[in-house]
Amino acid sequence: MKVIIPAAGMGSRLRPHTITKPKPLLPVAGARMIDLIMAEILTLPNVDEVIFIIGHLGDMIRDYIARTYPSLKTSFVIQAESQGLGHAISLTRDHVRKDDEILIILSDTIFKGDLASVIAKKINSLGVYEVDDPSRFGVAVMDGERVKALIEKPSEPVSRLALVGIYYLVKASPLFTKLDYIITNNIRTKNEFQLTDALGKMVEAGEQFTVFPISQWFDCGTKNATLDTNRMLIENRIGNAHVRNATIVPPVVIEDGAVIERSVVGPYVYVCRNAVIRESVIDNAIIDEGATVSEAVLTRSIISAHGECRRLKESVNLSEYSSG
Repeated sequence: MKVIIPAAGMGSRLRPHTITKPKPLLPVAGARMIDLIMAEILTLPNVDEVIFIIGHLGDMIRDYIARTYPSLKTSFVIQAESQGLGHAISLTRDHVRKDDEILIILSDTIFKGDLASVIAKKINSLGVYEVDDPSRFGVAVMDGERVKALIEKPSEPVSRLALVGIYYLVKASPLFTKLDYIITNNIRTKNEFQLTDALGKMVEAGEQFTVFPISQWFDCGTKNATLDTNRMLIENRIGNAHVRNATIVPPVVIEDGAVIERSVVGPYVYVCRNAVIRESVIDNAIIDEGATVSEAVLTRSIISAHGECRRLKESVNLSEYSSG
């Protein structure tokens, strides 16, 4: 089985943090976003290769994966121009054989679910989560356990089963045939070639699909959503850090090399390696590697790598190497 991870997006809703670091490498809940996805993939049997689609700051993703997962067979495909998820997947064709099983997982889809049992059934399957507002998602319209139609961002609430960004296909060739079809015929939704449209063409052609529920689905699309995900997933862990005259309120993650002095930190704070916090009170925050916080009172804040926050009492959104 080939696993495909599209990771070429600009992450514009998470600026300024994604100006200098790609979204999959942003920290959340004691890891990088991509690590939370890789943890699920590494539990699966018979994964031959993981194919990453990269674009914006893609070399950083390539280097991180090579360094963090050296024994994993990987390939990297470049999407030079953003033309939608369907276009991105089509670029992987040279790495996938016609009869390969494929599993597509979006690089910002943080989830909890039993993928191994889904794959074992050998049925085309789409991960879904019931939402209140389906207009922001691709949705599955069902006829019993069978998918009757797939609709991208419906204007009418025809279904509340949102596609969460996990797609298992028993055989690759039908998908690539339909991707070719929508691209050749310039079939776009929101001016992009959508994976949902290609899958919908497969359903129309008689390919059988079912859905499987995702028990937990976490959003990291914006600052507030990322902080909410951090709060829900964080598990208490303190590494080899320098903590002196400080009160730590769990759950927190404090990585090796961090320095916390004369401060109150927590709950729901992720302090990355070599970050420094002095004379501050912080809760519900992510402090990236090498960042410095001093004489501040922060809540619901993200300080990017090597940012410097001093004497602020507010919710802060500070980019890499900047000060405030």
